Amino acid sequence: MDGKRALGWCCGFDEVSEVFAVRVVGGGKVTLPLAVRELVGIEDDDYVRLSIVEVIKKKKKTLKERGQEVRTKSESS
Repeated sequence: MDGKRALGWCCGFDEVSEVFAVRVVGGGKVTLPLAVRELVGIEDDDYVRLSIVEVIKKKKKTLKERGQEVRTKSESS
């Protein structure tokens, strides 16, 4: 079974599917990992169908944590 079929087979689909986490950057853009693009043959200007499984929020630093970070940087200078 080739890589494309194996990905779909593991998830019960007759399609290619892969699960990975990516960071959303400016304008809501995400980058698909190169290994995944190469494995499934995604090229520039292709369209892909995506499913959002979960949104993982970045933990916001407290004022105290930010203050310690600033002091640590200035002390190391």
